[in-house]
Amino acid sequence: MSFLQSNSIDISEFSSNCQIAINWVHRSIQVNGGKGSSAYYHLLKGWSKPYPETSGYLIETLMSSGEEKDRKAALGLGEWLLRIQTSSGAFPGGLGTHGKPIFFDSGMILGGLNCVHQFDPEGPWLSPLRALRVWLIQQLREPSDTNFVSGYDPTYQVLVLSRLLDSDKLIPISREDLDLIKATFSNYLKRINELSFPTQSGFLPDADALTHTLAYSLEGILKCGLFFENEKAIQVVKNALNQLIKKRRELGFLPATIDHHWASKDSYCCVVGNCQLSLLMNEMYRISNENHFLDAAVQLFVDVAQTAKRRMFVGKNAGVPGSTPIYGAYFRFAFPNWAAKYYIDAFRGLSTRASAK
Repeated sequence: MSFLQSNSIDISEFSSNCQIAINWVHRSIQVNGGKGSSAYYHLLKGWSKPYPETSGYLIETLMSSGEEKDRKAALGLGEWLLRIQTSSGAFPGGLGTHGKPIFFDSGMILGGLNCVHQFDPEGPWLSPLRALRVWLIQQLREPSDTNFVSGYDPTYQVLVLSRLLDSDKLIPISREDLDLIKATFSNYLKRINELSFPTQSGFLPDADALTHTLAYSLEGILKCGLFFENEKAIQVVKNALNQLIKKRRELGFLPATIDHHWASKDSYCCVVGNCQLSLLMNEMYRISNENHFLDAAVQLFVDVAQTAKRRMFVGKNAGVPGSTPIYGAYFRFAFPNWAAKYYIDAFRGLSTRASAK
């Protein structure tokens, strides 16, 4: 019996829901005539404009399915992104195609271009990828006003560093640039407090961190730590995940926001954050072989998946909600495309782990 079955999960049911989420992603692209994936569908307002950032990292999710339809959609997203890339190498930030470049948004698109180039090495990806990486590294060297909030460099931007390091497999990073990335990573590590919390992980300077942005921070720290063989960084993530497991056990769910003391007053879950943290728990299990991380990966996914599945049948435009309950504060009454992405990724991660056991 697999661990999924032993935890009372109907694998076939969640596989069906995963396919519904994939179909929703295709729908989010089709409503724009193939020109990007809409950021979200709102029950009252309808479809939003396409979102370059999340269209970029949806490429990775679609490419990993093995289905020709999904890979064709991923290539289409990549081609659309190349058409809207600016002369600087960066991409428009925010929704639509006319926003000023945002460092984090362009960093997430780098991951998508890395992925699509690996699948299609003869395609037109390498030069745009190179130009984007030059722009991102230039922002590390001489920061300009390219953050989501002017003057605020959130810790979750460490995830961009991991995307840069991933690109080293395709285009070797110079020693000078590698030293710069490592120094920037070290500066982010200085923000981790005595409780292993990565401070300044919220969207705003003084805000508590959503589990969504907290997971971004922890993922970036873990991936950079693995790349640089920094055991201290890896241990910090392990400690943080144990704190989250403790919080889930205390409350019976993981609240949407967490302060720097690992406390929260929320009574709802951020679906995206739960799915991201499920992926991280799964990865920490792979690294440590400690079963409680695998148990937590399953539990965090199930907490939101069992509720989300009821929301995925309210109409053809309903996908994975931002919050559970759906009236929670994070994307209230809306279905973000990144919620679908991480739901799909988390389910696949658990399914892969099940088949390996």
